[in-house]
Amino acid sequence: MTVIFFNFFTFLLLIFFNGKIFMDFFFKNLKDINCFECSIMGLVVTGFVAQIINFFFPLNNFIIYLNIFFIVIYIFLDFKKIKYLKPLISFSSILIFLLVLANIYGSSFSDDLNHYHHGSIVNTDKGNYIIGSNSLHNLYGFSSIWLILHSYLNFDYSRLQDIHIVNGIILYLFLSFLLFEVIKEIRDKKNTVYLPLLLFCLIFILTKYTRIKEFGIDRSAFIIFFYIMLFYIKHNLLNLKNVLSDKFRISIFLLLLFLCTFLFFIKIIFVFSFILPMTIFFLIKKKSLIFKDPLIYILSIIYISYFIKNLLISGCLIYPIEQICFSELSWYNEPTIKSLNFNAEVFNKSFFQYTGNLSKAEYIKEFYWLSTWINRNIRELFEFFALLTLIFLIVILNFNKSKKVYSNNKIRLFGLISVFLFSLTLIFLKTPVIRMSHHVFVLMFFIIFLKYFGNHVIINKKLIIIIILIAFTFNISKNLIRIKKSNFVNNPIFLLKKSGLYSKARIKKIGDFVYYQGWIGGYPIGRSKLENYNHKKWFIFDIISKN
Repeated sequence: MTVIFFNFFTFLLLIFFNGKIFMDFFFKNLKDINCFECSIMGLVVTGFVAQIINFFFPLNNFIIYLNIFFIVIYIFLDFKKIKYLKPLISFSSILIFLLVLANIYGSSFSDDLNHYHHGSIVNTDKGNYIIGSNSLHNLYGFSSIWLILHSYLNFDYSRLQDIHIVNGIILYLFLSFLLFEVIKEIRDKKNTVYLPLLLFCLIFILTKYTRIKEFGIDRSAFIIFFYIMLFYIKHNLLNLKNVLSDKFRISIFLLLLFLCTFLFFIKIIFVFSFILPMTIFFLIKKKSLIFKDPLIYILSIIYISYFIKNLLISGCLIYPIEQICFSELSWYNEPTIKSLNFNAEVFNKSFFQYTGNLSKAEYIKEFYWLSTWINRNIRELFEFFALLTLIFLIVILNFNKSKKVYSNNKIRLFGLISVFLFSLTLIFLKTPVIRMSHHVFVLMFFIIFLKYFGNHVIINKKLIIIIILIAFTFNISKNLIRIKKSNFVNNPIFLLKKSGLYSKARIKKIGDFVYYQGWIGGYPIGRSKLENYNHKKWFIFDIISKN
């Protein structure tokens, strides 16, 4: 418990001040950004910095100590900056922290950790990028920035625990942001559709995201996606007078661009989120001002580092898109990438529940897979959609329609509808898995809210607090029950051994290059057998390539 407390607040303060420094330098004109949003930006900035640092250094304890040292200097130069932490110690934030603490303490581990998450985290924690490391495990090629961030935000002695802590921090920040915004909207009597959206999102997160172990990459990305949608709606759709200055629009455009970039670096299926900043880009009259902002050039460096990282790891600019891979590179492994793309589609389209005579290749052609997929997923789809519908109806009870309706509402919804349609199409054709698609369904309900209410609502405050308390109690009670069932034990190694996921890595060699097959106990860790591979050293980089 002490480790959870100490590391949670250490990482939280670190990312808050990373975000604060970034916002102070580049977004001073955005006054309506609270400390939780600032911390979310801190996560984004820390992830980008970690991605660049790992070219040259491992993301070990020294890097985080160095980060803390710079923050101490920043605070020492102006102690008044401490006042910005005040919302973190408010009553509502403390309640949410207790809820997240129960989530962390009561969580076991999912198979994804055993599969490739932990190995990816360890490899960047203990060394710089390995050229051709995709050969160690075919999923290392994804090199998600969320796992790189995990490598940055952990201590060696508590790495397994810190995996849950970092996921718990994003849950804490988003829930605190939602509750903070709900209270602010009610207090200021703004009466916009933003409040029903906040309440819908808050209830959904509290009732659906009750297991930290299930966060992995997808749910953390969903939370950032939801924040982007709410940020876009608040700062663009609800500015009814449409008299925003170019300077303000450029700030919103750039901030959204940073957030969407981070989301895309987590998982490429979120590529369509870029539609939102682009809708703002076209509203900027003096577009030349954008190129005078240093953030554009910082973002260019971040993208260059992303593409070079991907090339070094897998031989592809964006993994595993074959059309932008370079077969000339000695470490590019075409059969592995083809197999990954094919088998992922076969699995996602429920081939292993199919009882007919079609081959895998025939099964995924056209829509032969659809009937099997429906039989496999109809119950999960119905339950998920029923939950969202129920939450929608509960939220509707708290609000009435206002007669004020903005006449260009359809035009204003164009960006959100475009993101929804493109995302839905991509998921349907390539990854029709419900647990990977929460963002599309939630966005659909966002659009329904905006269509149903227009821009203004009449608040009925009687049920709001009661509903939030019920959802809060539901979430924390589920985790308290789990803690009791585990006899109040929170020992990552014990839990892993109990679940059967724990296994010691076995030492292997390619010439002088030592690697480990497995996932606990060595570096670098992989699963592949590399008997037919070569190793050589180039500058500070290890290169693994096929004979």
